[in-house]
Amino acid sequence: MFEILKNLKSFHLLLVLIFISCTTPDDLSVQDTTTESQESTIESQESTIESQDTTIESQETSTTTTVAPSTTTTTNSSMTSDIQIEIILTNNVDCKIREYISNENLDVNEYLQKLGTNNPKTRETAEICILFSEDLPQSIKDDHREFHDKMFNVLGAYDRYVHALYEVEGDNTELLSALNKLGAYGGDINDIMTIYERRTCLGGFGRFNDFKYSEYSFCNQPNPLSASNEKLEYKKRYIGRNDLENRYGQMQGWAHEYFHHYQRAHHLERTMGMEGDCCGSADFTNTPAWFIEGQANLFPTLFWKENFNDLTISKENQITFNQILNRENELYAKICSAIICDLDSVYKQHKKAFLGDGEYSCPEFTELDDYRDTRICGKMYGWVITAAYMGYISSYQTAFVDFFNDINKLGFDGSMEKHYGLTKLEFYKQYSDFMRSDPSNLTPPPGFFPSKLSEEVNFFLVDSGN
Repeated sequence: MFEILKNLKSFHLLLVLIFISCTTPDDLSVQDTTTESQESTIESQESTIESQDTTIESQETSTTTTVAPSTTTTTNSSMTSDIQIEIILTNNVDCKIREYISNENLDVNEYLQKLGTNNPKTRETAEICILFSEDLPQSIKDDHREFHDKMFNVLGAYDRYVHALYEVEGDNTELLSALNKLGAYGGDINDIMTIYERRTCLGGFGRFNDFKYSEYSFCNQPNPLSASNEKLEYKKRYIGRNDLENRYGQMQGWAHEYFHHYQRAHHLERTMGMEGDCCGSADFTNTPAWFIEGQANLFPTLFWKENFNDLTISKENQITFNQILNRENELYAKICSAIICDLDSVYKQHKKAFLGDGEYSCPEFTELDDYRDTRICGKMYGWVITAAYMGYISSYQTAFVDFFNDINKLGFDGSMEKHYGLTKLEFYKQYSDFMRSDPSNLTPPPGFFPSKLSEEVNFFLVDSGN
């Protein structure tokens, strides 16, 4: 596919997406690593993602298609003011597909803002495409819909998010048809193996190979709970997880990856990452890896605190958040580790690292942690604590929302100076000093983690790019 990518500016977003989700080496992102059931070793999980919501109950498998005019208007002659949106809604497909219109010589930033790709929407209005195999267990479809419905209510639903969750040997007729209508990989996919061979979360594609104006975030995900999944067998054999625990771990991955999509939406046409990250990309905001991954691991945990008890899976199995947070409960080592629920333990381990008394060493937070490959302090979810510190010294509204208002125009360094009055290096020193202070106290100070995310952050107040 890279034969068509002749303009670096036109495909940098696609490549960095793949880098962000697929090259994170280990415990840093939500991947599978061996963990021990100790107080501070929190097991990571697969960086799987899915994205659907709507509480669609069992519907007929025949596709129902309606066409509605778009409310988007532009002043460019190559676009119409009444662009059509095709809506496909079945038990296997929940997809809004905007009429594809080729554009030339448009400012990409202005174009994306006119489309509103950086604006939080509702599930009913956002151009999101969720695709399932006919043979995928209904329980997984239901988990996905319910979980994302709750997550979209918190973060907002953002356009250009596609998730395909499938059984390789299943019936993928509807799934492939929708992907071809979207123009994924040129729009001429003939069988599921074409998708499977490119599997990744969170990668991307350009509609009909249009990588300048039409990049999409794409989770191309074979069923992570399938018995044929090698990672699943590893977790069952060596970690002792059962299907229930893996379902929770899968949801953690969904939240992690969708938060990356939230982050990317506010970067607009610029590349989310550090200059020199990979792949010849261009126009970087120089956003460090610790910020990208730290926030994407922190958000799901804070989200779980408020939503764990309300999920059907928790109610049916009579499991509460307080139960899995209890070290004396056997669920702590399994479910809690799968969703990183014990932030106090992560804090304790990370502080020990700064004090030279942990399972890894972090004597000083430096620019080495700007990159995944050279990180020192990002082991065992250490970056979660760095991300939380940003919320602690200012507010979580600033860290999770206001910061993104300026990241496109000012870049990471400029947004840091605007919202925190610090250069990046000054922030690193202040953070290091904080973690080394009061060495006898390994407990996070009051307010370091929000007790209730919904009371401290309103994600719908974001106003990026303006």
